[in-house]
Amino acid sequence: MTTPDGDMTSRSMLVGLAYRFFWGAIIGLGFSLIPLAISMPMANFWAIAAALAVLCGTLSALIGKQFLSVLMNVLESFPPIA
Repeated sequence: MTTPDGDMTSRSMLVGLAYRFFWGAIIGLGFSLIPLAISMPMANFWAIAAALAVLCGTLSALIGKQFLSVLMNVLESFPPIA
């Protein structure tokens, strides 16, 4: 039998996991779009982009905010494309 507090804790934990996965996937998609801005993509570009987004999303869901901050620091280290 679950208590209302335990149920809310597990629900908030799942929401946190989904939230971190979403932002990790968005950042991973940003990483995969960098080559698209520089040159023409390969034929299997979208498969690689989807795999990178899922990988970054999974790692950010498992590791947490530390992984997201590392990803953001790496993205900020790239020079602007203009």
